[in-house]
Amino acid sequence: MTAKRYNIGKLGTASRTLVEAGEGERIRIEQVWVCNTHDSNIDVTLSHVPARDDADESNFRLWNEVIVRADTTQVIDSTIYLEPGDRLTAFAATADKIAVTLYGRSSE
Repeated sequence: MTAKRYNIGKLGTASRTLVEAGEGERIRIEQVWVCNTHDSNIDVTLSHVPARDDADESNFRLWNEVIVRADTTQVIDSTIYLEPGDRLTAFAATADKIAVTLYGRSSE
């Protein structure tokens, strides 16, 4: 597996896909870095959505409105496995204040 860094940039208030495993690809996310660049606390929601047409991402939340303290970085240091078609999504309560970077490995 090839080591990868996914620079996501800043989150908005609408859910967006951070990374999605393509056909025949497997992704192992080893760390998720969530950085609050603002001077107030902000809620963040992160979901691991399986490759199903009927998958409602609200049913697959890993973090649900977790507070990221002002001017801090939180690291999720747990492995997340994405099979083909699976995706990792996220959004924040306030737009353009939360930056996300993923570190992991890809089978491609």
